[in-house]
Amino acid sequence: MEKESVNKNTTYFIQFISEIRPKQKKEVTETIQKIRLKIDILLSNIEALSEFQENCRILLLESDIEDLFSNNIDLYSSENLLQQFFKDIKHKILPPLENKKSISYKLHQVFYKKDDSEWINELPEELWLELMDLSGITNSFIQEHFQKTLYNMFLILSYKIAALGLDEELSERFITEGEIISPFIEQNREVSLHIENIEHQILNSSESKHNLSHLIVMLNQCVE
Repeated sequence: MEKESVNKNTTYFIQFISEIRPKQKKEVTETIQKIRLKIDILLSNIEALSEFQENCRILLLESDIEDLFSNNIDLYSSENLLQQFFKDIKHKILPPLENKKSISYKLHQVFYKKDDSEWINELPEELWLELMDLSGITNSFIQEHFQKTLYNMFLILSYKIAALGLDEELSERFITEGEIISPFIEQNREVSLHIENIEHQILNSSESKHNLSHLIVMLNQCVE
């Protein structure tokens, strides 16, 4: 890993992952045993659990989490191959500035080895879920600190999906009697309405349930 300034919180997770990272990427069984041991320690040691939960909370509270769900999601672009080619060259010569407060930047510091994704993908999902259950990041914590941020991220993603429907090739398919009726555009309306229903706490109404069902239909049509 390149030497660079890391804060105490990030250092905690760098150490945490280094203790479970396999020496060889195929030694997944060893890593499973190490994670199980970590979980047992957290369950039996109140101080270790408290430190783990505190660092999990600090990681979220002191990070910009929006880019994880919006800026870093590479949706299909209407740029042609030549435009993308020159953009890639430009970023090789002059890489874009990194936001060191972003959670994705910090995660890159923690999972800095090129083959980290390989052993991570081999691990049973329930192991990560067990660790998440011990993190202290509850629904009430998310609602208290990140509710508005999550709404903003949902809207940004929805706008990006809507922009796909404005691509010339796609938009031509949805023109009916001179009007564009596109699921890409419709899903954005439904997302905005669904967030409004959440904010006004009327999710249990029949109208709200219909709105959510229609949103899912629109998103499935976008995928198709």
